Amino acid sequence: MIRLSLSDPLSVLLRDFRFSGVSYGQCELALPWGIQFEAENSARLHLVVEGDTWLQSPSGVWEHLHEGDVVMLPRGPGHVLADCQSTPPIPLSEFERKRVADRVFNVRNSGSGTRAVVACCSVAYDGAVLKSLMEQMPDLIVLRANHDSGDL
Repeated sequence: MIRLSLSDPLSVLLRDFRFSGVSYGQCELALPWGIQFEAENSARLHLVVEGDTWLQSPSGVWEHLHEGDVVMLPRGPGHVLADCQSTPPIPLSEFERKRVADRVFNVRNSGSGTRAVVACCSVAYDGAVLKSLMEQMPDLIVLRANHDSGDL
């Protein structure tokens, strides 16, 4: 067992890693669809649970995402998720959104085509150390699933 005192530098560092809010969403979308996520002061995460999607990064570059891929936008910039690069995005606020629990939402559209499911999370954070760490990260981090074996 490791015991740390409040004067221990590691304890001081870990104490500054504070999350001030989290919200979750499950987007169940059928073709055609495009979502415009507004910028916010939080880290954004997206996991492609089913199907494929495209993400337009803050720099305007499109990333093709497949089932099992995970994306992190550490500083919460505005971005787009869509079925393809040519589908015009609609602001997230205009989608049908059902509250499942406190800070947990189910988002759907009225499309009738092929389905995609994306799990989303916003994590707000406080503390100088964590903010400094997030500022040093790239704008976009993509973790690709190993599509040959099904492992991440």
